[in-house]
Amino acid sequence: MDIIIALILVAIITISVKAVSRFLPFSVCAICMGVSGAWVLLSLAILTGVVPSNLYLDVITLLMGGTVVGIAYQAEKKFGWRGEKAFWSKFAVIVAGFYAAHVAVGGLSWTVFAIELFVLVILAYLFFIRQDGANLKSHSAKVEKLEKELENCC
Repeated sequence: MDIIIALILVAIITISVKAVSRFLPFSVCAICMGVSGAWVLLSLAILTGVVPSNLYLDVITLLMGGTVVGIAYQAEKKFGWRGEKAFWSKFAVIVAGFYAAHVAVGGLSWTVFAIELFVLVILAYLFFIRQDGANLKSHSAKVEKLEKELENCC
């Protein structure tokens, strides 16, 4: 039943964010928000004593893993990682993120919860609100020159 409740939370949050996102001045990954929102709410439910930790820590770990993979792929898009760099960068994010998620779930407390929220807010700002990053890099003069040369090469 614990996974069913988690999946219902993911669905409700995802659909809600999708419905509201068209009114926002920036794009948001509704699925990312749904998965992250579910484990945040479940963590809060454990910390407030609403649900027992022994039933939901495994589900929270699973959802955090999904968030970590989502972070890796959002970073790839945001920073314009390509080829080998994309592989190794995502690999590093996933390994470090899985370890961080494991530590966070194992030591779930109000302090850890506050740190998790802080990290999520920073990442949401970086990936969805801030408008530079990959866009500035991909439109630099050097990149544009190389793109023109490649268009005319063959």
